[in-house]
Amino acid sequence: MNTIEKAKNIFILGIKGVAMAHLAIILSEMGKHVTGADVDEIFKTDVLLQIHNLKVQIGFDPQTLPKETDLVIYSAAH
Repeated sequence: MNTIEKAKNIFILGIKGVAMAHLAIILSEMGKHVTGADVDEIFKTDVLLQIHNLKVQIGFDPQTLPKETDLVIYSAAH
């Protein structure tokens, strides 16, 4: 079993990016609890993330990382 299969709570840095947003949706559809963080800028993916009820935090403060996080995935952009 790989890391993604084991992880239940996944946090994605740069979740609004086109690839990361779609990865978040796939992981969510796999039954994972997915949240993430990104900048306070409007992205084309904002509506897509909202439709799939994926919570996005604004900013990258490590203090806001949920305590129950099993896996952090990050974009090369951040």
